[in-house]
Amino acid sequence: MLYYPVNFAPVSQFYKVFYLCFFLCPFWTNAQSPLFNRVASIEAINDLLEKKVFPVFDSAATISLADSIAKQGDDELTEYSRYFSMYHQAFRITDKKLLRERLINIGSLVAGYKTPGVKALHKFRVGDFLFSDRQYTAGLNLMLEAKGEMAAIGYEKIPFSGHVLNGLATHYFNFSNYRQCIQYATLAQQYSPNNQGFSSLNTWGLAYQKLEIYDSAIQKFKETITLAKAQNVTVWVSIASGNLGRTLCLQGNFAEGIPLLYTDVLTSQDTESINAAISALYIADAFTQLHRTDSARQYVQLANSIFCKYNPWNGEYFFRSKFCHYYYSVLAGIFKEQGNFSTALAYKDTANRYEKIYNSQYDWQLLTTSEKKIQGMEYQQSLDLVESQKKAEQLQKTLLVFVLIGLGIIAALIISRQTIKYKKEKQLAREKENVLLLQQQKAQQELETAKLQLDEFVNKIAEKNSLIEKISLELTNNNSTGTAISPEISQHLQNLQDSVILTEDDWLAFKKLFEKVWPGFFINLQDQYGDLTPAEQRLIALNKLAISSKEMANMLGISVDSLRKSRYRLRKKYPEMGLNGD
Repeated sequence: MLYYPVNFAPVSQFYKVFYLCFFLCPFWTNAQSPLFNRVASIEAINDLLEKKVFPVFDSAATISLADSIAKQGDDELTEYSRYFSMYHQAFRITDKKLLRERLINIGSLVAGYKTPGVKALHKFRVGDFLFSDRQYTAGLNLMLEAKGEMAAIGYEKIPFSGHVLNGLATHYFNFSNYRQCIQYATLAQQYSPNNQGFSSLNTWGLAYQKLEIYDSAIQKFKETITLAKAQNVTVWVSIASGNLGRTLCLQGNFAEGIPLLYTDVLTSQDTESINAAISALYIADAFTQLHRTDSARQYVQLANSIFCKYNPWNGEYFFRSKFCHYYYSVLAGIFKEQGNFSTALAYKDTANRYEKIYNSQYDWQLLTTSEKKIQGMEYQQSLDLVESQKKAEQLQKTLLVFVLIGLGIIAALIISRQTIKYKKEKQLAREKENVLLLQQQKAQQELETAKLQLDEFVNKIAEKNSLIEKISLELTNNNSTGTAISPEISQHLQNLQDSVILTEDDWLAFKKLFEKVWPGFFINLQDQYGDLTPAEQRLIALNKLAISSKEMANMLGISVDSLRKSRYRLRKKYPEMGLNGD
């Protein structure tokens, strides 16, 4: 449907409502037709209420519009229109505390509605608001509850179900659960209106990119660009082009990737500043890999200027930590390329701190806890349903005693009831099998995530070791007089060596990741070999990761010879452990 600009300034309130009713007549007529997409008519009413009619929100006029819809006798359209009117009016409130109270009040009103889709949609929107306000547990629980209710009703019957599913896909992406993200993005694309699923396609591609399935990621980004161009949505052409460019650079195809990233920066810097700033950092990273550090520095400065121009340092905490992680990582790469390893090491540590801040906002354990809670609620509901069915069956039996018609009728009822019971038991068995399968899949996903985190932990230690060796070599080479190394240089070398040793905090973090991959490892080790010292336990755990003796010695703060002696003593004392030689 085409929308035309309407200027209500010179007309009265009566004519405003009259004009709206004129526009909505086709919706009421077509909503009765089985060939018309009823959900599209509901979304069109929301579109009118939100932005297509009143340049400045006029609450009296929207209430009049809802009253006009109510006169048509369609309860579902009436309840959706009243809800949209209240919802859009609430979001004119800038104070988050007042907005939260208003959303709760709207929820109380919506609770009395007959249409379950309105309740589910509002519950999801409240959950999304709480999540954006960093109330992660409460928000995630509400969103997952709403998703379950929508699935029971049927996504095809819920307006904006594509937006809801894409919101879940985005959250699962941020939780690093990329497989589940792809599932929700697929559903979001299926239920997006008018083929406008740009965001879900783009999220789909990003999930493939994180899984390093680059060919599939490239395909999804190209589909996003094609769809956005067909709908003339420039912003998504730009965003998807940048993501496509980044993927090509990850494959080493810098010749095609860098121009696409530059197009994204050029197009998005005045509209999607955070996206443009990060794309500029991707260009800087590409030039660093091409050994063109001067060009890389220029794009780092451009990224910083774009980011600071729109003052996001006072904005969303999430985007600030995300940008800083990429920003300092790229700077570390530039200084490493230039041979300034000490500065590179400092920037790398800063980038790691911001990465921890960014990742802490999306703890996968929070997602797992919320999912288990929702599963428990759904299981309890199924038990209640079974109990109610049992009571109904008992009532039927009692009534049959008083209304005996004949043995033939009783026999027929018993056979029918047994057949239904068998089907229900079979259905419950299938549902239990599905639940077990989902639990196994989630356990596998959690294990894969833990392995990736453990590998990343070890790789960071290895990277740090490499930098320290180069710095040590540089300090030693600078002492070219042939005399003994000065105390100052020795102290610097010792400080660098100490920075690699696993501190108690590092050990606790490492132990937590290790236990996720090998649950019960340390408990079993202590049970079988109770006289092991803490140092021996650390050596055994590091040995299981197949880390080289040199890196292991650096991490434990001992020499390679001492490490080999310790391992030899353990092999001799406990030959059944099977400790390898290196």
